[in-house]
Amino acid sequence: MAPGAVPHRRHRRGGPRQRQPRPPDRRVLAPAPGDPRGGGPVFEEVFPHRPLERLTPLATLLPEGAYLGGGTAIALWLGHRLSADLDFFTEAPFDEPAVARALAEQGGSLLETRPGTVHAVWEGIAVSLLAFPYPLVAGLTVWRGIRVASLEDLAAMKVLAISQRAEKKDFFDLVALLDRLGAEAIAEAVRRKFGEAAVNRYHLLRSLLYFEDAEASLTPKSLAGHDWEGVKRRLRSMEPALSRAFLAP
Repeated sequence: MAPGAVPHRRHRRGGPRQRQPRPPDRRVLAPAPGDPRGGGPVFEEVFPHRPLERLTPLATLLPEGAYLGGGTAIALWLGHRLSADLDFFTEAPFDEPAVARALAEQGGSLLETRPGTVHAVWEGIAVSLLAFPYPLVAGLTVWRGIRVASLEDLAAMKVLAISQRAEKKDFFDLVALLDRLGAEAIAEAVRRKFGEAAVNRYHLLRSLLYFEDAEASLTPKSLAGHDWEGVKRRLRSMEPALSRAFLAP
């Protein structure tokens, strides 16, 4: 599906209510060894599987260039919620049977293998590898031997994910990203990653403020004091800023 190509849905609009962003409660998060260059993901307590040292061999089972994205990567950067799955992406096509064999030989249980996709359980952790043919807009960093996408790339990917399907956890992630990067930086990351011509900015914007499809999904465990109703209020309060950022000429 092309970026922003989402089915038409009825959207509800809430009146803007200004509220100051609430940062993560860093007292409950233990900083981890970050990128030796500095500035890498540090909030290891968001990832519940232990010991973390067992993650290091995982990178050797994946294609060169594969990187961690999705909610766990965002949480490692921002420390705003718990997240237990590892979603990897690669810009280039990869050999799905070879990846499946490598995971199985190391004790993994395969759930699904199809073109551009491998889903498995490895060491009790849900692991996915997905072909994602869009360039990185910023450099990768390293956590426990695993390459991790930048916040700019993660923000652009999160906007696309919300436009294609919506769960509560995605909106929790969006609030954390907006609080860190701001609406303009996220909109610019979307344009750089997917290209101006490929993005339907109106569909993307409407999806960021449409919550009905997410109501039945699970509520993530917030480490920033957020609840679902508060997340919706926060995003509705940012509608003017989001509109300016995403619809700017």
